[in-house]
Amino acid sequence: MNITEQISLLQVAFALLGCIPGSIGLRGTFAPQGDKQDTVKVDFEPPRLSLPGGICLAVGPTSSVVLATTYLDKRVRLGRGGRGSSFVFTRGGPCESAGMQDVGLARTSVLGYTILLTLAATFCAASFLLLSSGTVWSKVIAAPPALLGVAILFGLWLNIQFGTKSKR
Repeated sequence: MNITEQISLLQVAFALLGCIPGSIGLRGTFAPQGDKQDTVKVDFEPPRLSLPGGICLAVGPTSSVVLATTYLDKRVRLGRGGRGSSFVFTRGGPCESAGMQDVGLARTSVLGYTILLTLAATFCAASFLLLSSGTVWSKVIAAPPALLGVAILFGLWLNIQFGTKSKR
């Protein structure tokens, strides 16, 4: 967690299928809670999934968490969540130069929308071709690509409808 001007930033990087770089980012605001000043409540915006090609999608609802700091020094902060989970936050390292100030701000580019729409159209076209072949097995096999295509289109619709709304 990077705490600057009462903004909380979290980012988890990953490699999808071991080779496609991506990340999930959370951006939120926090306010102190209690008298001891060791506890904060953080209100997060929806998490944003970022993938190559300018694809950046909101992938969940807003959330909030209460974090109590149990240990703090110049490099490490240990915390406990409201439901008992433990957190370890560090300063420095790759995080310092990773552009953390931009976490949660990216939006899907025109190229990203083009890639996702092309992918959805390909899945739907493949399903249509399988359905039109007439065999029972091809109709059964047509369901997963059709569902993927519809899921991508539904995800895009949700991001267009709700993903651009922000608490900022």
